[in-house]
Amino acid sequence: MTTVPEIRSAVEANLAEQLSAFAREFVADLEAQGRLVEAGGAGVLERLRTQVEAGQNCPEAYHAAVDTIVEDCGYPSEVAMRIATALNRKGLIPGDDVEPRHDHDHDHDHDHDHAHGPDARHDHDHAHGPDARHDHAHAPGPDHREQVPGGEDSEPRHDRAPAPVPDHREQVPGGEDPEPRHDRASIALPLVPPARGAIVLHLADRGAGRAMAEHGAAPVPQRVDGQVPRVRPAAARSRPVGWGSASARAVSVAASLQSDHLARLEAMQIKADGERVTVAIKATCLDDWEYWLDAIGAPRNVRTRTAGHAQVAAGTLDGVAVHLTAHGVPELLQEASDTATDPFFLWGRIYDLGMGQVDRADRIWLSLGRRQDERGMPLLVLRGTDGPPYPLASIVMAHGPLAATPLPSGGMAGDSA
Repeated sequence: MTTVPEIRSAVEANLAEQLSAFAREFVADLEAQGRLVEAGGAGVLERLRTQVEAGQNCPEAYHAAVDTIVEDCGYPSEVAMRIATALNRKGLIPGDDVEPRHDHDHDHDHDHDHAHGPDARHDHDHAHGPDARHDHAHAPGPDHREQVPGGEDSEPRHDRAPAPVPDHREQVPGGEDPEPRHDRASIALPLVPPARGAIVLHLADRGAGRAMAEHGAAPVPQRVDGQVPRVRPAAARSRPVGWGSASARAVSVAASLQSDHLARLEAMQIKADGERVTVAIKATCLDDWEYWLDAIGAPRNVRTRTAGHAQVAAGTLDGVAVHLTAHGVPELLQEASDTATDPFFLWGRIYDLGMGQVDRADRIWLSLGRRQDERGMPLLVLRGTDGPPYPLASIVMAHGPLAATPLPSGGMAGDSA
């Protein structure tokens, strides 16, 4: 009995349509939430994760700067994060986490008060008289003026720069230093009056240096153009996981197919998917189906299968697997089977044995109406000869592809050519 593609019942077709609609809604929902990643997007996710981790260690002012750049300036979030990261590294973004700060910041806020009034003498018993209160701010830490014998204050220092100074303790007679202050976290001189109002960039202290030595500098987010990141020599390790020569060949084959065949009306999509290439078409006739079987490098004995309203096949080009999904082909095959006199389905094609079959050498093969074995393989002979019959599969492999042609008026195998 002639084998034809299985016809889907009405219930199966309805169920397949519902599943397709559910899948489309599910994919659309994932895409709307930003959770759908195209081929090669593992590298994109890795860079996004790096950007999020880098932002978690930044001060609140950093996040406010990113939001301002995105909302007010209209820049993408990746660009905004790069700008804010650069400002953060320059120390231009305020906040407690831009640079490590210590208790001397709190003392520094009160320097101006105890430098201009009598209330400032609660921490400085060594200051005597109004002459000791000048307009300059006292430096917090162990470099306050020390009391020397005789009640004389050390001379106020107006010529000191605001850079940190390790130690400025006054030496008292006898060579003994005053008792060191261990409750101060760092030593820094305040700004002298001429420098007030200037922007001062504090250097990171030893604690920040240790953190950078242990964890390294904060990673800089890399810009992504489309699906394939623009890889620079310093960022070569940011390629997608699993990228190799096979993936590169797949991209090359996909580009070649797009250049040669994407302009056809039935072509829907051609793209690289990891180490393979996927092709999707919407066939309007069986000629479209056979054209794309040849285009993807499918062998003549390719095994195809029906998946819903599409016929699926696979081929190979330059060592790369190419998968073809042809929508509408099962219906076209069924129409061809219904109109054929003696249809036979073989390797994704319908052969009408009631007609002659022309091979690539323009020879005509005629069916004897017999089958080779229980599998039902038809036997054909070459027109105009008394030669032995051959199975249709052998003729297709040796002399195919075959094209249908009307039978000659004279009859069957014994007619002259």
